[in-house]
Amino acid sequence: MKYCAKCGNELEQGDKYCINCGEPVETPPTDNFGTQTHYQGPPQTSGMGITSFVLALISLFLPIPYLDVAIGVVAVVLAIIVISKQPKKGLAIAGLIIGLLAVIGGLSLLVEGGYDDLWDNFTFIGRLFL
Repeated sequence: MKYCAKCGNELEQGDKYCINCGEPVETPPTDNFGTQTHYQGPPQTSGMGITSFVLALISLFLPIPYLDVAIGVVAVVLAIIVISKQPKKGLAIAGLIIGLLAVIGGLSLLVEGGYDDLWDNFTFIGRLFL
């Protein structure tokens, strides 16, 4: 049984007000679905996922033979670890995709000798500003 919080009178089920004193019967606040809502805070990101993403971007834009491929491989490995073990995967998935693109691009430049042309373009641009 429920009792009035103000006067202690016994309340019937479904009463909105106490018959004795007129005090409203308290009910716990709920949302539209009958459950209480709780704020969970902002989503947490994984530090290793962020690291994977940043390393993948560095390897994508780093025009140094072998080093860009090595950094890309590290980014891919970190991304795979995060994806397999942690719940927050957004940046790790981006790091995986960008890292794979960087590794494939770096390997294709190594095989085709494209780094020579790339360095020629950099030295040409450098001469323009000197």
